[in-house]
Amino acid sequence: MIDRLGSSQDRCAHRLDPPILGLSLAIGGAIAAVTLVAMVTGATGTATPYVPLSGWVAVIMGPMLLASAGTLLPILRIIRLPTTESIDATE
Repeated sequence: MIDRLGSSQDRCAHRLDPPILGLSLAIGGAIAAVTLVAMVTGATGTATPYVPLSGWVAVIMGPMLLASAGTLLPILRIIRLPTTESIDATE
């Protein structure tokens, strides 16, 4: 009976992980964007200096992919493990 309760709580927690992760990545991206715009405005006098399209893609997608990989890979590994293994408990 206790195992059933624990497993239903685990499923509920797993369903909440992706929205929380998405929200945290969105908030982090917004903070980074505000910081970068302020720095660029201070350095060049305009909020968006001329940068070729490939430069924008590299500047925006590079950190996003790195941050996403650094966040998602450990979380996905933890989600796949049974609860006892993810907290390193033994029976």
